[in-house]
Amino acid sequence: MNKFSKIGMFFVVAILSVVLFETNVSAHGYISKPASRIYLANQGINTGVGAAQYEPQSVEAPKGFPASGPVDGKIAGGGKYSLLDAQTQDRWAKVDVESGTLTVEWTLTAPHRTSSWDYFITKKGWDPNKPLTRADFEPLATITADGSVPDRLSKQEITIPNDRSGYYVILGVWSIADTGNAFYQVIDANIINSDIEPVVDNEAPTEPTNLTGTTTAKKVSLTWTASKDNVGIKGYEILRDGKVIGESQVAAYEDTTVKDNTTYTYTVRAKDFSGNTSSLSNSAKLTTKEAPAVDKEAPTAPKGLMSHAQTDTTIALCWQASTDNVEVKNYELYRNNTKIATTTSTMFEDTKLASDTSYSYKVYAVDTSGNRSLVSNEITAKTKPLDPMNTWKADRIYNAGDQIYYNGIAYTAKWWTKGNAPDTSDVWKSNSTELPVWNTQKAYNGGEKVSYNGKIYQAKWWVRGEKPDSSSIWIVVN
Repeated sequence: MNKFSKIGMFFVVAILSVVLFETNVSAHGYISKPASRIYLANQGINTGVGAAQYEPQSVEAPKGFPASGPVDGKIAGGGKYSLLDAQTQDRWAKVDVESGTLTVEWTLTAPHRTSSWDYFITKKGWDPNKPLTRADFEPLATITADGSVPDRLSKQEITIPNDRSGYYVILGVWSIADTGNAFYQVIDANIINSDIEPVVDNEAPTEPTNLTGTTTAKKVSLTWTASKDNVGIKGYEILRDGKVIGESQVAAYEDTTVKDNTTYTYTVRAKDFSGNTSSLSNSAKLTTKEAPAVDKEAPTAPKGLMSHAQTDTTIALCWQASTDNVEVKNYELYRNNTKIATTTSTMFEDTKLASDTSYSYKVYAVDTSGNRSLVSNEITAKTKPLDPMNTWKADRIYNAGDQIYYNGIAYTAKWWTKGNAPDTSDVWKSNSTELPVWNTQKAYNGGEKVSYNGKIYQAKWWVRGEKPDSSSIWIVVN
C-alpha cells in the first residue's frame, strides 16, 4: 500500500455542492482536474481554509513566477489566503496521478486574454513539512498562448516525470496577457509511477463500503467509504438500477437525473490505474421525496454570512448554501433592510458604495415555489476611507474611464480591472506625454511605442517579453 494519503482513502465527502460564481465578483479561474488544493476545499474535502473555500477562482498574484509572483511561504494562497499555505506531509488531501501525460483542466469563471500556462513541480528531495518556496520548484511545462481569450473550460497536456513517486506539489500558473497578474493553483499529487516497479498490476481495489444517501424530490446525494488499492484509486463508477450513470474521483456523487417519488437502487465500484475493477459495494435503495402539489416548505436559512473583502466603494459577501425539500432557486440580498439583488450564487459583491461608511446586510433563500426562508445572520461591514489623491490600489475595482495616479503618473482605465498595476498592464493608458519605458512583464499591441536604452521602438504586433533591441517584432522609429 502506498504510504502517502489519498483522497479516496482518508475522506468521505458528505454532499458535494456546486458553487455558482458571478462574473461581477473578482472571480477568474481554478484547476478542477486533477482537483487543486483550493478546489478540494470548495468541495468540502480540504477544511479549515476560511473564506478561500468560497473563492477557488481568486488566487491571484503578480505574474512572472518564479522570478516574481507569490513570495516564499505564500505560494499556495497567492499572498491572499494564508490558511492555504500550511504545509505538512498530511495536511492536505492528495489526488492520485500517473507519471507520463496528464491532462490539466481549468474552469474559468471569467476568461481573460492569455499569454501562457506555466507548470512547475517540487524537486526530488523536497521537504513536505516546510512552507513552499520558489526554490522548491522546477519547471515542468510552458504552453505559450497567442493573447486570445481561452474557452471557459481549458485543457492542457503536461508530462509528469517518471523519476518521481509519492507526494509532490504541482503548481499551475495562468498568466494574463492584458494585466500584470496571474492565477496560481497548487495540486497535492500522489504520483503513481509504474516505471519504478515495472510489474503487471492484477490486483483489484477493495470494494467500496457503507454506501448511503439522502434524497430530495429532484436529487439523490450518495456517500461511501473509499476503497483501497496496492497502487492507487483512479475513480469510481456509480450504478443506478444496474446501469452506470456517472463517475467520481472522490467518495461522493450527486444524481440529479431522478424523478420524484421514485425508488432507485445504487451501487458503486472502484477502478485503479491498471483498469482493475472492484466488486460492487453494498446496494443502497433510496426513494426520492414526492414533489408536493403545493410546496409550502421553505428552505433553511442561509448561515455564516460574512464580508471577506472591502474597498472604498465595494463590499464582498459570502454565505453557506441553504437546503430545500425541492430546490433552492435563488437568494435575496438586503442592504440596510432594502432588497438590492437576487442571485443564484453564495457570493456577491456590492458596488458603488460610499467610502468610509457602514452597511448592514442579510440574506434570504427562495425555493422554486416561491417559499422564502427565515433570515440569515445579519452583519455590518464598512467600506474603506477614500484616498483624496486617488492613488491606485490593488484591491479596488476600476471601470473604463476611471483615472488614478501611480508613481506620480496619471492613468486612465480602458476597461474593468482589479489588481493590475498600471505600469505593467495594458488595461491602463498613461496620460503622460512621455513614452513609457519598456517593461518585460507588460504586453504591447501593434503600433505602441516604448523607450528603451535611449531609443524609441514601435511594436509591429502583439508582443510580450521580447527586448526591443533584439527582436524583429520591434522597429526603431527615431
